[in-house]
Amino acid sequence: MIEMIISLQNINCLKDNILSIYLKGSKQDMSKVDFWSDTDIIIVLKDDIKITDELEHSLNQLFQPIFAKELYVHKGGIVYRVISTISNGMRQYDLQVLENSYSHDYLKDKMTCIFGIDHSVADNKDATYFHRLDYDEKKVQEIWFKYSECVKKFSRNDNLIGLHLLFDLLKEYLVIEMMKRDIKEQSTVHRFGFSEALPSCLKYQLLDSDVTSDKLNFVLLLSEIYDKELTVLYSNYTSRYGIFKKYVLKSIESLTHKIQ
Repeated sequence: MIEMIISLQNINCLKDNILSIYLKGSKQDMSKVDFWSDTDIIIVLKDDIKITDELEHSLNQLFQPIFAKELYVHKGGIVYRVISTISNGMRQYDLQVLENSYSHDYLKDKMTCIFGIDHSVADNKDATYFHRLDYDEKKVQEIWFKYSECVKKFSRNDNLIGLHLLFDLLKEYLVIEMMKRDIKEQSTVHRFGFSEALPSCLKYQLLDSDVTSDKLNFVLLLSEIYDKELTVLYSNYTSRYGIFKKYVLKSIESLTHKIQ
């Protein structure tokens, strides 16, 4: 760990510009570390220091050899997640580099300052949950558009794209289930699950069928559950299920006429 901190401080575009370095997650308490534990680090830059394009290149050099990585750029910072190969396997690092003026919202979880000035603060968990439940009409419209495309692809026997879209829709439904779990369990740290069973309301056997209408009925069932969840979570959500159900049933009817 010490070697990693020294290496981060010596990156040209970070050198002399680091205000603080924090350690997050399980590595703060080694008794909680297991085989899958990664190293979570937050770097906060000094006032008026901006993140440049040079940073990604420098981080790539630091974590060589790289097995895989993800990079997310947001206002005032980047999230750099990387798996580096080492002699006895792979090691994952989750690194955030933040400009100081945007750092406050990211310093609310439990963390340990391992370099510089400690500006971390305790957070009110309810505020975090409220933020995560903010309604996004644009996102909802995109998801319902994907539902209609999924029906179209299955109806035209394009099962590969239909299934690809369906997996995306299942993911969106599971995101809501995870949000509800976080509220119930008072946790946003997905370190361990609770051995949840697959939602029993979904009839997965319909996807095993060679009959197109069975696949469409699965999509319809998923859309009904998704719509109900949105109605409960967001007071400003307008249900789409009724009109979508008519579309799916009309599609099934059209398939029946086509077969005849």
